[in-house]
Amino acid sequence: EIRNDADGRLEVVLENELLLARYAVGKGGRKGEEWAIRDLVIKAADEDQAGAFIDASATRGFLSEASVIAEAPGVKTVGLTFDDGNRQDVTIWAGKPYLRIDYHAYGVNVVDIGSPGGAEGAYSIHGGDAWHRQAVNHPSSYYNRYPKDVGTENVEAADPADAGPLAYREHFIMAVVNGENGRGFGRVVPVRHVSIIKLLWNKGFELFPHFGEHRYPYTGWLFIVDDGADGAMARGRRIVDEEILPGEGVGGPRPGDVYREYVWAKRFHVLDTEATNPGAADLPRSDVPRVVRVDDLEGAVRAEVSVQYWGGHIGTGGQRFRVNGHDWVDIPQPAGTPTEPQCYYRTVMGDNAAPIPLEWLKEGDNELLFVAGPQIRYNFGWGFYWVYSFTVRVYYGPDKPHVAARIASPAPMTALGDRVEIELQRSGGEGEVAGADVIAFYEDFDWEGNGLHRQWHYQYARGELARHVGSADSLPGRVVWDTTWVADQDRAIRLAARVVGADGIISLSPAVDNLRLGREGRSVRMIRATDVPENFGVRVGHRKQCTLDIPFDPAGVTEARLVLSTWSAAHAEEIAFNGTRLVENVGVVHNVSFDTLAVPVELLRQGPNALSIYSSTEHHAAEINWPGPVLLLETR
Repeated sequence: EIRNDADGRLEVVLENELLLARYAVGKGGRKGEEWAIRDLVIKAADEDQAGAFIDASATRGFLSEASVIAEAPGVKTVGLTFDDGNRQDVTIWAGKPYLRIDYHAYGVNVVDIGSPGGAEGAYSIHGGDAWHRQAVNHPSSYYNRYPKDVGTENVEAADPADAGPLAYREHFIMAVVNGENGRGFGRVVPVRHVSIIKLLWNKGFELFPHFGEHRYPYTGWLFIVDDGADGAMARGRRIVDEEILPGEGVGGPRPGDVYREYVWAKRFHVLDTEATNPGAADLPRSDVPRVVRVDDLEGAVRAEVSVQYWGGHIGTGGQRFRVNGHDWVDIPQPAGTPTEPQCYYRTVMGDNAAPIPLEWLKEGDNELLFVAGPQIRYNFGWGFYWVYSFTVRVYYGPDKPHVAARIASPAPMTALGDRVEIELQRSGGEGEVAGADVIAFYEDFDWEGNGLHRQWHYQYARGELARHVGSADSLPGRVVWDTTWVADQDRAIRLAARVVGADGIISLSPAVDNLRLGREGRSVRMIRATDVPENFGVRVGHRKQCTLDIPFDPAGVTEARLVLSTWSAAHAEEIAFNGTRLVENVGVVHNVSFDTLAVPVELLRQGPNALSIYSSTEHHAAEINWPGPVLLLETR
């Protein structure tokens, strides 16, 4: 509700089944009065957590405009504009115990002086047990990376930019909770946007976003606590895992990142040096370093290595790399396998990044050495895999000069049709644009091979983006996304723009969030494979299968497609659905392939459906990659 108080001044109330938050005027701020959350009520207890105020700012002006800027079933967003130019959007959902606050333009600080549990509480902060400071109160700093504060108060040295143990998937999680009744409130904020955290006398927090820097937009989350300190940390982690970074446990760039990529784009094999199979003796040694030249570490804050690879001979373990002679790093394996991932065929072509300490890199030539171990199972004495490409990625702080872009259309909350026109605009920076891409976060076939269906979907082909939404040569630009066979989505879709400057600096735009498919009269369901077997490859007269379980009567299905990732599947002699051959084979010999097969709708059954593959070859097995095929079913 947006309304006027008794004096005719704006108030905004956000309310659902669990909480009520009221933005209203009261004491505080540079003008003696300011707008902040004056009530934050946990409705089950009928208890206000706000105290003096929550989400206040010492330099914020008066609230001059408020309007609902986006809404969809179960969700609304209100835009708040202040007379000094500060601007933020606040989103509330039905049945969820938190608010999302998008800070577009803001003052020097964000201040919460609340009343946790109706009085005061104790601090619970993710990673606090391993942090080098206790829960010290204002004016001392709990976390502070602002260099000019070194030597003042309790700051002996600038804290790490990545926040060390305080970071949970690149976010701070903090709460203040009353020990007697378990109630209070908490915050989730991105590490890279918050320079200083101070604790306010067991009543709340003071955050200084981008203190002394250009103030980039960022998103924070405010949540209520009703089940104690442990529950508060669990709730904060769920916000990060389910709302901010759902299914993104594979590293790689995130919206707002600024970085460079240094690519090795030539395929090579990696052989277990202790391999005993006679076939291995004919191969050249692979334990030689690959050299990548890194040109720019100025302003760098972190680094990672992303590897695209074929998992190789089944069971091959010890797939690792090291940089410039430092410690060995395991190459990340696909998620979700019932047993060891090395026992499933896998070809990982998406972002598969493993973080490395920044100090391992140097400007100039850097040596990366890849190794393989023996086969952990199905052993025939030949540990072996291929690396298609790898990327050394260096991230910088947001003040690194870079060309920036934004997605001007579609806007948040938009319903997307089968043809989505995406408009890109330049939003900052100087210099020429080498190109721009659009990526999307949604649920689809696992084109990346990392075991995840819901993620930022794109592949790397020799360091170049592939299977993403689309690309534009310049800014402003336009990209069209064909979503005809994108499955119906239970959760929001996100879009982000990736712009490459002529100087090689890459930036990802803030995400356009809360998009949804708005088809009329048409639906696409995605059925994932189950019981995908280990060693899902066939040769010398073997047949293997997995199940696709359709949970509804398929009589109304108008078209069906099977999507699968294979390796050397040109060696197959039959790919069948419920015992009926669809094709003899797909793909190529000795390489990966992604294929879509038409499935006659009369073959579909409610309940289990079998996808099988057969081959009598004595050469390389025809392999189906983890996590197996998906079935796309259209109804009208």
